[in-house]
Amino acid sequence: MPKIQLVTAYVNLSGSPDNVVFKGGDEPVTFPETLVLTALHGGEGNVHTVVVQGSVERSIAEEHARLTLIYGDAVGKVFPTVGGSAMMQLSDDALPTQAELDAGAAAATEAKAKMRGSKTKAATPTIVADETPALPGLSDLPD
Repeated sequence: MPKIQLVTAYVNLSGSPDNVVFKGGDEPVTFPETLVLTALHGGEGNVHTVVVQGSVERSIAEEHARLTLIYGDAVGKVFPTVGGSAMMQLSDDALPTQAELDAGAAAATEAKAKMRGSKTKAATPTIVADETPALPGLSDLPD
C-alpha cells in the first residue's frame, strides 16, 4: 500500500491573506488534500508553509473516496480518473519535515549567539596631530 504524506499547512480562505486557517495540529491533512485546498481557495500560494509530519498507508482509491466525502466534486477536477483509477500525487520530496525546520532554527539561534559573542567594541580612533605647517599670520608677514 502506498504511503501518503501527512502535513500541516496554512490556508488563505478564498485567497485572502487576511483570513488564514491552520490545517493540521493533532489531525494533519494529507498532501493530496493540500492540492484540493489549493484549487478550492484560489490557486497556488494560498496553501503555504506546508510541513511534513509523517505518513499514512492508504490506497489511492481510499484517499480519493475520503477526499470526495469531504470536498465533493472538486476532488474529481483535481484528480481525474483514468480507466477507473485516480491520478494522484501522494507526496512532495521537496517539503521540509518538522525535524529539519527545528534543526535549522537551532542552527540559526546558535549562529546568532556566536555572532553576538564575537562582537567587540570598535577601537577608538587615534587622533593624529595635524603636521601641516601653520600658515603665517598677518603679524608674521614681512614689512
